[in-house]
Amino acid sequence: MAQLTLFDGFVDIAAPEILVRKKPTDRKKINPVKKSKLAAFIEKNNGRVIEDAITVQSEDFKSYCKALRTALRADAKEKGWDNVSLKPGHYDMYGFFEKNGQYIYWSFTIRRQLNTYLDKPNSMQGFLYRTAENERDFRGGINHYTDLEHLSADAMKLLEQKSLRSKVA
Repeated sequence: MAQLTLFDGFVDIAAPEILVRKKPTDRKKINPVKKSKLAAFIEKNNGRVIEDAITVQSEDFKSYCKALRTALRADAKEKGWDNVSLKPGHYDMYGFFEKNGQYIYWSFTIRRQLNTYLDKPNSMQGFLYRTAENERDFRGGINHYTDLEHLSADAMKLLEQKSLRSKVA
């Protein structure tokens, strides 16, 4: 029997009267690159319309916040944050990144009955973040805006800039 490996990964086994095509069984399976929780959340929810229950938080909004909290905590841990909080409001949310007793405040508003985009780094649809003295400081420093994918990293950069300024002063 003659054996010929083709470019598509199949093996042709030629017998006098039969031509059989089969996949090789000894090849290692290639695992796809696993997405981060945050990337998976963004892919699933970017452009989504969140159900609006008018006077109360909808179950859709509550589950959205819970999933975002899980994804954001995983991303923040990868970026070196000690803690990140998310507190839902009435179709908005806010929280704090914390590292070594230093804080960055962030907030995001759901656009009711409209698509909610997570990849817009602007003041209308983006995530606001700024320096804060503690978890009760909602006035903080200058407003900055970013998208969800870069929120943890951009907040860390802002914290590093704040640390550098305080060392110089």
